[in-house]
Amino acid sequence: MGLKKYILQTRKRPVKVVIPIITKETADIFITGYDPTSPKTEYFSQKLVVSGTDKVELNCPQSPRRLKIIIWSGDNKKFTIPSIQVYPFSRSLNFTQDTNPDIKFIERFSRISGRLPARRTYRGKGSNFKIQLLPVIRRDDGSEHTTPARIHESLPLVQVSKKHFDRMTIPQRVAILGHEYSHNFINYNQDSEKEADSNMKEIYEELGYPKLEAVYAFANVMGDTDVNYDRLGTLINSF
Repeated sequence: MGLKKYILQTRKRPVKVVIPIITKETADIFITGYDPTSPKTEYFSQKLVVSGTDKVELNCPQSPRRLKIIIWSGDNKKFTIPSIQVYPFSRSLNFTQDTNPDIKFIERFSRISGRLPARRTYRGKGSNFKIQLLPVIRRDDGSEHTTPARIHESLPLVQVSKKHFDRMTIPQRVAILGHEYSHNFINYNQDSEKEADSNMKEIYEELGYPKLEAVYAFANVMGDTDVNYDRLGTLINSF
């Protein structure tokens, strides 16, 4: 009962975290893993409904030196964690030589953006595009845009809202950036949102991030329209 805290020695390696959870009654369980030395750097954050005995497996293709995990029950139900296991996590990346620097840039920016200052433009070593980190993204009339990121139609530039990204986990940031990157660098139809979703999914799954985090990312930024419900449903079904 209450808040449980753990520190895992993950040593900046790709790992799989396995968390067994036991409850006597159905409980809403929240699990968050983050870097205690870096602000706004969550490696996962999920809500689960647990009844009886369950086991949660969370992939961390990136990890800090030490991963702090907090687990709590949203409805104040009793639960126990017998032990937490950490296993090596391997991934075989099949990206081309041209896209590899771009994917590495997406991953690194997603990991460190929480501590980066806004109003600056960043570029990864050998990457084909830049990321302009803004306090928020604004429309032409100066009003605040609800999107967390957008890519320029003709320039190799992605604008990112620090306000939005600071609230996201690392996997969610990877999903959003993978989507925007797909528009200009992978899509056949540059303007197709569904094609960008599909290409993002391939990138995201090959990198090995938790699928639920990608669903969270897009569920939180899509507007309440039939088109977006259909698009989100397609994304969920594909995962």
